[in-house]
Amino acid sequence: MTNTRRILLTGFPPFPGRPINPTQQLVEAIRLQQVSIPVGLNVHAALVPCAYRDVETEFQSLVEQFEPDLVLACGVGHSGALLHLEQQGLNLDDAQVPDNAGETRNRQVIIPGGPETLPATIDVIALHRELDAAGVSVTLSNSAGRYLCNHLLYFGLHLARQHPRPYKMTFVHVRPLDRTGGENEVSFETLVQAMEILLHRLTALGE
Repeated sequence: MTNTRRILLTGFPPFPGRPINPTQQLVEAIRLQQVSIPVGLNVHAALVPCAYRDVETEFQSLVEQFEPDLVLACGVGHSGALLHLEQQGLNLDDAQVPDNAGETRNRQVIIPGGPETLPATIDVIALHRELDAAGVSVTLSNSAGRYLCNHLLYFGLHLARQHPRPYKMTFVHVRPLDRTGGENEVSFETLVQAMEILLHRLTALGE
């Protein structure tokens, strides 16, 4: 009998400067069973607050309730490839854009006394290879920024180290989809297909 693997997939709502967030749409599509989930995976999709203080509380609550084996935190940010697989989180908040609670952070550490960086614990190099071979527009990234995406990645990796039931985690940045016209336009349906392939490749990798 195959054990079911539990994946927590999170997305963010819109935030200042980004009125449409495709990761919110992705969470809603998973909840409506509009995304093909591989046999053997139990995917719990949740929206987390785009706010420094609230996102930690909500994320920790989700981990306690769902007890995931893997966490795929998702956010919008990078242009270029459709998916950016983040290789590390940085112990620093430093963005001019305020969060949805109106807070702006400048040169502020996330975890006092924590390491400068924490590596993603899902094998993103192998995952990149698998996705690229499947024709997905994907790249590896060494910087998740200095805003809420990086904050959640670093905090989540730190929490996993302290948790009695450790989980593996990375962050997946999605390119903005709210573009009109042009040969580089990407549809939401294309994003869904890419995420379906990603979930299937995670299963194949044994992550």
